[in-house]
Amino acid sequence: MVVVLDPKQARSVFSLRPPGQLEVRLAMMFKAPRDADRLVQEEFAEMLDDGETRREDVERIVRQLTADGVLAPVAESSPRGRQARHASDAASIATLLHSIAGDLAALGDWAEDHVRIDGDTPGARLSALRSEMLRLRDTLAGARGEFATGQLRDANVARTRGLKVHLGCGSHRVLDWLNIDLLAGDMRMNLAWDLPFEDGSASLVYSAHLFEHLNFHSEAPRLAREVLRVLEDGGVWRLAVPDMRAYLDEYAKGNEAFFDACDRTRPEFGSPAGYTTPMSKIMFMAGSAGRPGHFFDHKMGYDFDTLAGMLRQAGFTRVERVSYGSSANPAFVAVDASSEAAGLRFDGVGHALLVEATR
Repeated sequence: MVVVLDPKQARSVFSLRPPGQLEVRLAMMFKAPRDADRLVQEEFAEMLDDGETRREDVERIVRQLTADGVLAPVAESSPRGRQARHASDAASIATLLHSIAGDLAALGDWAEDHVRIDGDTPGARLSALRSEMLRLRDTLAGARGEFATGQLRDANVARTRGLKVHLGCGSHRVLDWLNIDLLAGDMRMNLAWDLPFEDGSASLVYSAHLFEHLNFHSEAPRLAREVLRVLEDGGVWRLAVPDMRAYLDEYAKGNEAFFDACDRTRPEFGSPAGYTTPMSKIMFMAGSAGRPGHFFDHKMGYDFDTLAGMLRQAGFTRVERVSYGSSANPAFVAVDASSEAAGLRFDGVGHALLVEATR
């Protein structure tokens, strides 16, 4: 059964009865849709077995959270349900591969000589699995163009100049912008793909708290080059990312109030089952404390020099640090207001690093 966390219901239920540590830990594992039966059975060792947690306790708590509506079943026959099943299956495969990679690294040549699965060596099975995954990847990649073209048509995007593109919009659709996100917006797309726009077709691009979710070595520089390509000469990309320099400065000062204020922004922060210390919060924000199968958590943390360096390497001629809600371009001021995260301040210190990069 695929279930997903209902944050509103969780707040309601947990306001009436304080949750136990394991309850919070389990609830957080369903921020993205996941098959609860698999988690309890096939993936218990990889995801929950810390030497103290008991399978029967997990089973009981998952049943209770589902009965309370904290974990909401997803109807698998619906479009959202099919999407949720895909997400759950992919997370499951990643979790299992993480475990298999560790075993094969340790067992090494011994496994090839002594372990058989229906007569096959582990290496042969892994090779066959890789071939199937490559086939699936390439087939899906071949469908991207048709999918994007259909969405552009449905969104009535006929202009080839002067587009205003909002990347990683989440649930916030901004008027007069083309809003794009993995799961919502006017268009759905994976922003690791090429952007489906002509060269020089956009005047403005905006993204808030997207860039840190991309792989630093491949996806992030690729997106930077794609945004540069679709911007017209003089066009501007305004980005907001968590400001890791601010986090590190407040850590060095011992400013516990700053990190206490972080707790309200994420269910993982401040809970006894999550990230409770300033350093653990920093490491999560910088992409170093993710779980196997959580594909879209943070991958990297940025300060101005690191972000500006990547943008200049992509070809942007000018990169300037800017303030939330302030821009020479009124359109950016309006879209800033759609991003709560971009304007957050903790103990008076800005949470986000904002820059404008000009082609």
